[in-house]
Amino acid sequence: MLILLGVILLIIAGFFIPVPMQRWPGVLLKFLLLFTVLGGGYYLFTSSPSDWTGRKSGAEAPDAADATGLTGEAEPVSGQSYGEAFRVFSREYVALLRNALVGSCAGIYLGRDPDQLDLVAADDDEGGAPEMDMPEDIGFLEKIITEKKAVLENGLPEESFLPGFEEIGIQSYVGVPLEFMSETLGILAVGSRASGSFSEEDVHFLKQAARVLARVMTDYHRGLRWEKDQQIYRIHLELEKDLRQTRDEESAFLVFAEHIKKLFPFNRLTLSVRDGLEGEIHQVYGQMEPVPAGMRFPLDEGLTGWVMKRNSPLLVEDLEKGEYIRPRYMKNEKGRHGLHCFLGIPAGNTDGAWGCLSLESAVPGQYAEKGKEIFIQLASPLASTLERIYMKDRRIG
Repeated sequence: MLILLGVILLIIAGFFIPVPMQRWPGVLLKFLLLFTVLGGGYYLFTSSPSDWTGRKSGAEAPDAADATGLTGEAEPVSGQSYGEAFRVFSREYVALLRNALVGSCAGIYLGRDPDQLDLVAADDDEGGAPEMDMPEDIGFLEKIITEKKAVLENGLPEESFLPGFEEIGIQSYVGVPLEFMSETLGILAVGSRASGSFSEEDVHFLKQAARVLARVMTDYHRGLRWEKDQQIYRIHLELEKDLRQTRDEESAFLVFAEHIKKLFPFNRLTLSVRDGLEGEIHQVYGQMEPVPAGMRFPLDEGLTGWVMKRNSPLLVEDLEKGEYIRPRYMKNEKGRHGLHCFLGIPAGNTDGAWGCLSLESAVPGQYAEKGKEIFIQLASPLASTLERIYMKDRRIG
């Protein structure tokens, strides 16, 4: 701030101090003032606002990379992750709506069809935190999501309740679909113990509230995607750094497993290596049985061999869907292993795969196409590390 004041005073002096320009001392003084002003201006231009005031800027960080947000945790200004921030917001929002409509209970339900509807935020007039467990039958809420229109009921049968609020009997409720860009995201509903509690004006109000909520949800969703991208980038950098320190297959595989489990829920992570017309399970992280490390298998009978022979990733959402149980390694392997979702990617290059990395989960449909792309991306440094280790071992042997 003092520098800025000094520059301003020098500019004023240059304009108003009477100096005879016909003599060289006057010309020299003018030039000195000019260069001093230019030097001070350059300093102010290149310095940060904190240099002007002496206060620390909020963007300052110990590491320049942290200031960009690329290697740090991607968080909103509040310090919460976007997921946590949305959970807090949705709880406060649904409580506000329940109070505005003088209801007994209110909930935000998310899901694109009745079979996948979840109660993500809830509030009731008992002041407690209701259990957010959804029954299999969502009752009268199904009409809202299937027909995509608001529903007003003021004379419900006795023992009626909103899904997730089984302890609160209601006799009237109003519910509207949560929609964005012609896509149904879920339901916003408010129930009351008294009959005749709601009106068409309440329907209109709740529709407006649903539109606001849908817009907020899409903004949070973009934030979550950005947050996840930063997490993937950070894990990728950490993985490459840690893999450079490994000297054998087992330690490299364990480093990979420790990093990958930060992103992917899984029950079993496996590294299989091709040996002629057969494959061999080299490393297993997680569930060992019924196919442990060291087991050999033909390439023509299971999903793992298919990945290596065709040098192509493979995603199977449910190994037991339908009448035929898809084998992971060989056709006579025990099928009752409890694992359903399989994601396998080849390890190698365009000339052919020398191995396969596979993720398996007990949850059907655990992985999607986006997950497959991320897994391929993160497996690349492991494959390069293993190739380096194998080449070194051959030279030593």
